[in-house]
Amino acid sequence: MEEIAYARALANMMSILFSADRYGETLAALDLVSEGIYATAETGSILYANRAARETAAAAMLPTSERGVPAWAYPHPVTPLEGASDEQIVTVGSSTLEIYRARLPRGGIITRINDVTARKAAARESEQLHRKLEQAAKMEAIGELAGGIAHDFNNILSAIM
Repeated sequence: MEEIAYARALANMMSILFSADRYGETLAALDLVSEGIYATAETGSILYANRAARETAAAAMLPTSERGVPAWAYPHPVTPLEGASDEQIVTVGSSTLEIYRARLPRGGIITRINDVTARKAAARESEQLHRKLEQAAKMEAIGELAGGIAHDFNNILSAIM
């Protein structure tokens, strides 16, 4: 019986070691993602934050703390999460962040941060170029109309002369 108990305990330990190794690989992969991802407990403390989330939070606070980034520095919407999930646009300094939050099954919230500053700037520039193109098309139409009227008027004056 002792040998069976020992074998079971050893199998459980090996299973925990393999799981921990797999979780470590998963967390290392999440650190390579360009979007910020962080999880908070129900109390508001940070359970996990990948590299991009830590960098975003560190950039938001000056100077950075020696002991790491405090939970309040991570970008989050002002309003609390009401339903199962939400998505909001938040401006932090000169950055525009798209923040998606969802409730975790065992409590807490997971948050995804995506910096959309460049995308928003490109959309504004595209809109400005579109307006300029429309204005140029209007001016071209007016020019063609004026040219046609001048040509017709010239034909009438030629006949009169």
